[in-house]
Amino acid sequence: MQRDLDAEISSARTQLVTLTNREEEIRKNLISETILFINNWYWSKIEDIIQEKSQITKQIGVQMLSHMKSDLKQLQGQSAKIVNNLLQDQNLWWHLTPDKLPDLYTGRQFTEPFDKKIRLAAGELSSILEKYQYLSSPDGEPEIWREFDSSGIHFAPNARRMCPYHIEWTEKMKMLIREYEDIRNQAYPVIESIINLALEKSRKEAFDLWNLA
Repeated sequence: MQRDLDAEISSARTQLVTLTNREEEIRKNLISETILFINNWYWSKIEDIIQEKSQITKQIGVQMLSHMKSDLKQLQGQSAKIVNNLLQDQNLWWHLTPDKLPDLYTGRQFTEPFDKKIRLAAGELSSILEKYQYLSSPDGEPEIWREFDSSGIHFAPNARRMCPYHIEWTEKMKMLIREYEDIRNQAYPVIESIINLALEKSRKEAFDLWNLA
């Protein structure tokens, strides 16, 4: 019995659409969760720093701290824009280009691009830390919150602001990224099947033309 390649391709594409729709839900949920996380992180990180660097805090006094709080609230008001700008990067999300096989990176290798975006979002706090002298140090070497330049310049003058420290994700963020990876793994053989079936169909069509000649 001759195979119905069109039906097989259609069935596989239907399966892929189901998977990519779920991935889109996860993407939106992860972005929303990250916005909330970064918004809260800005405040909690400042509270940690003003205590860790208590001498600077006492030196600048209440009035400047009040101005710093105002700046911080303004930054929090930009949380959604900052996170959206970073996490809308299509290269992060395999399901936005589902016609090609995704990379099968796992674990830390898979999450690193997402982690970097989060650290870039967190790095926007450094504009306030610089303004109020919290990145200065007694030995004269300032704390640098900038993206490392892979070309060999450690911190280029135009490097983007980035938190230089590990940032612990929320449990919900971890759950969402694990689910996103799991569904990608389910989608890989489906995409591979679609590609192989399309190739087989093309070869068959070519051979049919040969037979008609």
